Amino acid sequence: MEINNGTSIANVSAKASSRTLSGRSTKPGRAMLQLDPAKAGEDKINFLLQALDDGHAELVIEFAGQSARPIALQRAKPGEALYAGWEDHPYTIDSRWPDNPEMMAIFDADQAARKSPKIDWKTVSVEDSKRRARTAELVAQGRLRSASDFYAAAFIFQHGDQASDFLLAHTFAVIAASRGDPGAPWIAAATLDRYLQKIGQPQVYGTQYFTPSNEPVTQEPYNRLLVSDALRAELGVPPIAAQEEQRKTMQPSHDAAAKKP
Repeated sequence: MEINNGTSIANVSAKASSRTLSGRSTKPGRAMLQLDPAKAGEDKINFLLQALDDGHAELVIEFAGQSARPIALQRAKPGEALYAGWEDHPYTIDSRWPDNPEMMAIFDADQAARKSPKIDWKTVSVEDSKRRARTAELVAQGRLRSASDFYAAAFIFQHGDQASDFLLAHTFAVIAASRGDPGAPWIAAATLDRYLQKIGQPQVYGTQYFTPSNEPVTQEPYNRLLVSDALRAELGVPPIAAQEEQRKTMQPSHDAAAKKP
């Protein structure tokens, strides 16, 4: 067996072999097994198994000094047969984890707070801080698994106020994209743009619009030359011409809001 960059497993054999169990430990919902080499020159294998809920668990395999990304396991249904065609090709680790209900609720609350006709931004800012704190706790506890979990976390930290919030949001977005969330490439671009502008650098994708008092809506500072429209399209970001049209359509609403007492 080989582990490739923690993301795939190759040279898996369906042939039975005997190994000595040299170590084990158990805790509620968690077990570790260590197997000695089957023959000289081979490495020990560690299997770390942790229950997530009644129907799901994760398995981490450590072999030859490498650790694979956790493998999602689902409780077998009655009558399901064990797959035996393992040999001769690699297997990408399946990252289709069940969504964390609490993370989804946090995301829903974040979005709902921004849809009210009259938004009390002072209150929303306090709520945003609490949502970031709880999301950070879920991350530290290893309770974010699915692409949607990390996608949601990216938005929570995108609504932060520090450069570190935006950089962490970008990290979550990259993980979500790697696990197949179709909307994650856009939030990955947006989080990087916001981070760049927070540290005094121009944005490069054009996802951020600003509405200064008594001034036109702007995207500046904006380096439009670094990234091509073709690359923007790969990330789900509109081309520069479409961005300019969007900026123009935002202007009347901004002007009307500025005239209100």
